[in-house]
Amino acid sequence: MPPMSAPGPERMSRRMVTLLAAYLLVVQSTLVSASASAPACYAGSGTLQWYIDAVGENPCMTYQRLRQTCNSNYTTPTWTINGNTDQCDDPLSTCCCNSIAWSLRMLCINCEWDENGAGDIGHSATAGAYYQYRWSSGVPNSGMYCGDGYNQTLPQSLQLAICNKGIGLSDFLYSIFWPDGSWYVYPAGLWRASIL
Repeated sequence: MPPMSAPGPERMSRRMVTLLAAYLLVVQSTLVSASASAPACYAGSGTLQWYIDAVGENPCMTYQRLRQTCNSNYTTPTWTINGNTDQCDDPLSTCCCNSIAWSLRMLCINCEWDENGAGDIGHSATAGAYYQYRWSSGVPNSGMYCGDGYNQTLPQSLQLAICNKGIGLSDFLYSIFWPDGSWYVYPAGLWRASIL
């Protein structure tokens, strides 16, 4: 059996960077022990009760807790109906530059904007909206693009960190993705069936 040789410096440094990033993400996520309150669903709304029953919190709180894994100061804002919303502008964008965070954000918008209750047709996003969400216009990353993002998956280090924090990401969140960057409400009945 030939003697084992050490990995080359390039391979070793990439592996060390990956391990260090995973370690820092896990350490940071354990330092954030409690989340501030996230916005509630529209008063009297029951449209997303299926989500709350399955996960134990509204999608705004899940979105906030996911974002806080990378940015302990993130708080989900209360958005005015059909007003501006947030973007993926955290210095460490891994927690928001993915289709899972995008879908949670859209579910949160529907939770907050559900002014007509069960009769509300919902709030969708047009083609290109996911792309726009990944551009930062705020401090400190103004004009930065977080990249193509992770679609229908999360990096292993982030998945480990959210599991350690007890953040419930339902399986259906990993299947939601429209390649043109849009997001539609209409499959909610299918999601409800897959989650319950």
